[in-house]
Amino acid sequence: MPRRVFGIAVLTLGLASLVLHTQLVSQWRWTGMPVFIAVTAAAQTAGGLALQFDRWARQGSLVVAIVYIVFALTALPAIAMHPLIYATWGQVLYSLGVVTGAVALYTPTAWRA
Repeated sequence: MPRRVFGIAVLTLGLASLVLHTQLVSQWRWTGMPVFIAVTAAAQTAGGLALQFDRWARQGSLVVAIVYIVFALTALPAIAMHPLIYATWGQVLYSLGVVTGAVALYTPTAWRA
């Protein structure tokens, strides 16, 4: 059940990014932003959808982890410019929290016992 809820959340964020043409997680701005939004939103949507199916859950969690690692990396320039502002760190911590959840889902069930 938690895997499906996590997948629905990621799927919803991906679909919202596709519909709104903005990235709701990463605040990074650059000239190739529309392509970045399309690729990451499609990956979020695919990863969230894959988490709904037992057969594709591991692959979906890997896709979600990679997307959110990319989101965490997009915050590094802001952290370098303003290391004392919490909001820049908050974005990285949020993304890494999602990565942690995705990695936990990637771990085989036998290892979690």
